[in-house]
Amino acid sequence: MRKKILLILLALFAVCICLAGCDDKVNFDGQAKVTFMLNGAKYKNGTEPVVHYYKLAEGQKTKILELNKKNTGAELVYEGFNFLGWYKDKNFSSNSKWNFATDTIDGNGITLYARWEAIVYHNYTYQICYIDEETQQKQVLGSYRSDAGLKFDQRSGEKIAAQRKGYTLIEFVDEQGGAWNSEFVHPGGDGDVAVDVYAKFIKGDYKIIRKASDFDTAIGHNIYLYNDIDMGGYELDLSFFESGVFDGNSKKIYNFTVKYGATKDDMVQDVDGEITGNFSLNIGLFGLLNNAEIKNVTFDEMTIDLNASLNMIQKIFVAPISVHATDSKFSNVKVNCTYKYSRLPNTFYQDNDRNKPLKDGMFFPVTEQDQLCYKMTNSTVNNCFSTVTVE
Repeated sequence: MRKKILLILLALFAVCICLAGCDDKVNFDGQAKVTFMLNGAKYKNGTEPVVHYYKLAEGQKTKILELNKKNTGAELVYEGFNFLGWYKDKNFSSNSKWNFATDTIDGNGITLYARWEAIVYHNYTYQICYIDEETQQKQVLGSYRSDAGLKFDQRSGEKIAAQRKGYTLIEFVDEQGGAWNSEFVHPGGDGDVAVDVYAKFIKGDYKIIRKASDFDTAIGHNIYLYNDIDMGGYELDLSFFESGVFDGNSKKIYNFTVKYGATKDDMVQDVDGEITGNFSLNIGLFGLLNNAEIKNVTFDEMTIDLNASLNMIQKIFVAPISVHATDSKFSNVKVNCTYKYSRLPNTFYQDNDRNKPLKDGMFFPVTEQDQLCYKMTNSTVNNCFSTVTVE
């Protein structure tokens, strides 16, 4: 063990002697010296000038290697600046830029100066605005950062628009109120540039209806039609809507059949109060309306197909809009409806014979022109029209 320790000490001593005898200076006499002045940058974590030597024969010329990761294993780093190149002139005259692909040095070497340009960070944004309904002045809700050449991001805009409490976003428009151009890109430019995008709102909690399937998630909300909706002959179920605002935005829903239930579970109390118990069937586009407002809408090519066969049904009420409206308002509503009598309970016919006339006091279809509901209580109608065709 002692012998091993002795050998190790002797080896260390020999290394120290060798190191002490070495000259740590390299002789570059006669070699061409290339000096790179970094001018504030870092290279391999140092800021001092970088010097390379090239051994050349008398009269020989050569290209030199640029300081970069490919050639020399590291990159120049200068946070907040863009590198513009190496120059022979420390004042960066235009004709003094060094071209590493073609320029050469001779035995005299060269000093090159790094040229840098401070990065100017522009604040490019899309700014979400709206026109205040009372003051008619532009209000700014917020903005998000963008880059030149990027389109407006709908989701980012919606998050900012949601900050306006008590209102529902309908759409984004330009300063003139026209539909936002989906192909528009941020122009960028000198300095900070904010592009105004205007949010169009409606006061209250609304479901914006753009397509038929949007009705499926409209329960519990006011309703606002964004555009005309062609139902394509399919059923439309609005029986869930009993209160709140249905704003048609002067649009129309057309080419549909009213969906309703005709089972035991769908029977309700007699709206006239003549029958005790749930033995009546109400059929209309909407449910029983209470404190509702329906306005600025057209229901066209609308069909109510009467198909009920339960003999326990004692009364059937049919109306284009609703069987009974209480404390409700109707304005600028137009209805073009067709009733189809596919099937009624046998008990509705004299002697239970479908070939005989209907009994009195059991079937109450609203067919009068411009009558929207079978019964109204404390409700108002203004500028409303309806026509019913019976097939």
